[in-house]
Amino acid sequence: MKLNLRSWASSYTRFLFFLAAGCGWAAWAADPPVFVNPMILPGGQVQVQLATVVGESYTIEVSTNLVTWEPVGSVPTVDTNLVTLVDEEPVTSSPCRFYRAKVGLTRTYGLWFNHYAQAGNFSGGLTPVVSYPISIAGYTAGFDVENDPPYPEASQVFFSGPSGSGLNNAAADPMNSWADEEGASYHSPVVSSPALAPGGDWTIQYKGSNYVFNMANPQAASRLVLPVPTFVLSNGFVQSVSWVYRAADTGAPLTAPPAFMTGIQVQIDGNGGRIYDSPWSDYPAITSHTLLEPILWSDVSGVNLAYDDSLDNHYVVFFRKP
Repeated sequence: MKLNLRSWASSYTRFLFFLAAGCGWAAWAADPPVFVNPMILPGGQVQVQLATVVGESYTIEVSTNLVTWEPVGSVPTVDTNLVTLVDEEPVTSSPCRFYRAKVGLTRTYGLWFNHYAQAGNFSGGLTPVVSYPISIAGYTAGFDVENDPPYPEASQVFFSGPSGSGLNNAAADPMNSWADEEGASYHSPVVSSPALAPGGDWTIQYKGSNYVFNMANPQAASRLVLPVPTFVLSNGFVQSVSWVYRAADTGAPLTAPPAFMTGIQVQIDGNGGRIYDSPWSDYPAITSHTLLEPILWSDVSGVNLAYDDSLDNHYVVFFRKP
């Protein structure tokens, strides 16, 4: 099991500690088990394994000063004695980070932004045609909740942004929201004016309470990059896809993915909706993917390259296929 800590916004009987990244390695615990086998991945992310007790649940927290702790993930009711955790934020982003696990689950709430860009069309070929410059066409706000069942319907969750956000007491979009036994994710309607989410105070009305988030400027316009795909077919079936990174304003090829990118995924749509998602990759420098199941190219209606950045923003770059 691998938990990407930064993708989760997220009474105790036992504390487990781990001292990491930028300040040397050390581990200790008031009561075993502990974090073990720390390593730095090629992209600069911290990976560590948490020795666990089957049937227990854990909350993972991060701190830079050992005073203020931020819950960044939860591991509910584990069924194994070893869980692999990855913090997608590279160690170079802060001088020193401390990690700890607590036995038990913490109710957590988080806000983040999706940014959308329509980048081009395949026009009969296996590489889309793109007309530059490309800019972000719209955004949604996303509100994530963990460990707080039962979860209300999307129509009962409301988004209000700062002045000029285009969202004022707007109900979540039921077509783009979901809930399961572990958590819920609610998304606002798509906003195209303005096309960029502003920083400032955002208020989410959830279960009759207001949750206020002071969001930094997402800097989305300067963090838009185009992963332009090329497909390889065999007998009409998609075999693999590779991509090159290009500047959104000029189309100039980039020698490497920008440092702010923290992960990427290939999404393939058909006429009835999504037909394939690649596994999420924490290594944007890996620029190809071999499909894990057969898909007819004739069944494909569009391809999205989705990526995250170090400010916890999500981007979806669309390429349509006639």
